Amino acid sequence: MMLTKLWNIFLTHNRPWTQREAVVFLILLFLVSSVLVYGVRQKRLSLRQAAASLVLFLFLALVFASTVFTRMTAQRSYELIPLWSWYHVIVYRDQAMLQEILLNIVLFVPAGLLLPCLSDRIKVRHAWLTGLGISGTIEVCQLVLCRGLFEWDDMLHNALGCVIGFGIIKGIAARRRT
Repeated sequence: MMLTKLWNIFLTHNRPWTQREAVVFLILLFLVSSVLVYGVRQKRLSLRQAAASLVLFLFLALVFASTVFTRMTAQRSYELIPLWSWYHVIVYRDQAMLQEILLNIVLFVPAGLLLPCLSDRIKVRHAWLTGLGISGTIEVCQLVLCRGLFEWDDMLHNALGCVIGFGIIKGIAARRRT
């Protein structure tokens, strides 16, 4: 149900890529793949790390495309009050806002799922900072390029999703050891 909802949102809110966008993506994909293959051949990366890095690149390309690059330019907008979305959920019982919050959390779970595959030394704080950094970059791009609403809440929700994904993998790994 949730995946179907995410897919429908993606299709509804994203225009098809232009030829230029597709070419840029393919060039970046080739460059990233080349660096990863080189890293594996030089034994600087394991195959698992390279595969996780490639999947993370594809995930980030999709997320940036849907949240920044395929959006139409609009008026610059921002919401600087932290947790304003939760205020709307609690005070106004705004179910659409609750759904948006949950979707923002779910959006970043895949990033968190991939982090332990990149390194065994990644901790929860790294997952939080990774989610916060990626989401912060998206929010700043939206603000500067006038392609969405800049808000602190999205950064918090996305970072939480990254931590949840990380926790899922770490929990599965811990169960396997016992």
